[in-house]
Amino acid sequence: MLKDKLHNIFKEEYIKLDLKCNNWEEAIRGTGNILLENMLVTNEYIEETVNSVRKLGAYIVIDKGIAMPHASDYKGVKINGIAISRLENPIEFGSKNNDPVNYIFMIASKNMESHIEMLSKLSDLLINKNFINTIRNAQNRNEIIEYIDLNS
Repeated sequence: MLKDKLHNIFKEEYIKLDLKCNNWEEAIRGTGNILLENMLVTNEYIEETVNSVRKLGAYIVIDKGIAMPHASDYKGVKINGIAISRLENPIEFGSKNNDPVNYIFMIASKNMESHIEMLSKLSDLLINKNFINTIRNAQNRNEIIEYIDLNS
């Protein structure tokens, strides 16, 4: 079901290269603004995501340099999608083992089923280090979308 709609979840306009931010909160808000500007979420979702990290800590930093922020409930999500940010400068999130963060994958899902499916698809991409290398070296957003299209 979701596989047929990957082109709707990963779009060029959901990617920001060299996002400028000074701390983890700005990084999450900046990535969330990608979703907001593309009308996938409301500001409520971004605030819930920030509050979740405040309460629970840096659990969203899932691997060296990679954060996957999301809110614990689905309020404020209009359309499923994943925003990708490459940060201009690495940011400390408070993860002893995986800081600093260079890449943010912010998931917006309308329900648990789509959340799990998107996590699974994103995990499949992240397992291959070539995906992060593609993001690291991309000159434009289309290079990332081409990688996803070829490897999905």
